[in-house]
Amino acid sequence: MSTTPRTALPLLAAAQAQKHVTHNDALVLLDTLVAPRVLDRDLTAPPGAPTDGDAYLVAASATGDWSGHDGAIAYCIDGDWRFAAPFAGLTLYISDENVLLLYDGTGFADITSLISFQNLPQVGINAGADATNKLAVKSSAVLFDNIGAGVQFKVNKTAAGDTASLLYQTGYSGRAEIGLTGDDDFHFKVSPDGSSWTEALKLDKASGLATLAGDPTASLHAATKHYVDASASALQPLDSDLTAIAALAPSNDDVVQRKSGAWTNRSIAQLGADLVSANAGGAWGEPVASWNWSANVANVDFTGLSGCRELLVLAWGLQHNSGSTQNFFFRVSTDNGASFASTSYISYGNAGLTDEVQLSSSLTSSVTCAFEARIMDFNVASRRTTVALTQFQLGTTSNDRASLGIRDVAEADNALRFAVSGGQISAGTILVYGRK
Repeated sequence: MSTTPRTALPLLAAAQAQKHVTHNDALVLLDTLVAPRVLDRDLTAPPGAPTDGDAYLVAASATGDWSGHDGAIAYCIDGDWRFAAPFAGLTLYISDENVLLLYDGTGFADITSLISFQNLPQVGINAGADATNKLAVKSSAVLFDNIGAGVQFKVNKTAAGDTASLLYQTGYSGRAEIGLTGDDDFHFKVSPDGSSWTEALKLDKASGLATLAGDPTASLHAATKHYVDASASALQPLDSDLTAIAALAPSNDDVVQRKSGAWTNRSIAQLGADLVSANAGGAWGEPVASWNWSANVANVDFTGLSGCRELLVLAWGLQHNSGSTQNFFFRVSTDNGASFASTSYISYGNAGLTDEVQLSSSLTSSVTCAFEARIMDFNVASRRTTVALTQFQLGTTSNDRASLGIRDVAEADNALRFAVSGGQISAGTILVYGRK
């Protein structure tokens, strides 16, 4: 036998001359095959300028100096190529691919495909696994991707009394836990310190009904049925009021009012009378003047108001016949309507609001306006002092509200004019109340 059976290293013969030649050939083969590394496994011809020690796994259909050496390891030494045949059990590192191959007697295979990962006792990925945490992973993210129609993350337990849950920690101290903890209901628990735990929510395994920790203590807390039922019971006395109001069937523009311990629907005129008669300072009585539009007019004068120290005006349903925005206002007279003051004491609209009276929408053909009752002091020192009465809304929207009242301390005013800056009033009602 002139070579070794596995690696084919040359053996020295008895009384061999120039033993060093055979010995050196064996050393070269050892240098090729011990912990072998090749630069590439895809070349079919030698590279142009190899360096001694470079090795390659010759690809199939080799040419040139590699011809006839398919599958062998080509090793450059002294500017020439030497070849070594792989043998079963040889591991070979392919540096340009960063893979380790194993020769099984017929061909090379990636060594990772030959290693079994079944039933490993522990696995640590960038972390140390232990007897409790047999799989430990330290990573900024973990991805479970799907194959086929989807992916499921399964947490199984052997018996109902065991636990299968996800535990969220801070500094390895538990703060929240969700899952099947001690039974087959689904639990949500929280803890401030990892020791004391509060069950915030439990979903029944059979019915799916949720049980909360308790009744809410803030407006954004979830409420239990017990809490809702108790709140509903507290509101039940209001149900009779709502039933009574619904039974009134009020007409259009009526106002529902609580009067003498019962609910009743009142017209705006009736409600105005109730309002003014309830104000302190003496009874207002019936209106001393009124006006209901039957045709388009620009001005409406109320005269014969002498003897009334205070005037209070209620108006509603006012509509304009023009699509453009207009102001409307009141002026007073001290000569029973022969002439009216040029100053608009009360003005409504976008062109300027005076005397603390505001109306958020100007009078147009598409807006119906009404007034809230309010007394306004028109003494000489100030025309902006107001004394509010009980306020109520007339009209259909919050933009339908305004206010007007007149008090003449000197008792000189004895006529009142309602005017509009342009166009005409096409609908509405005004009531004027007076008292001494």
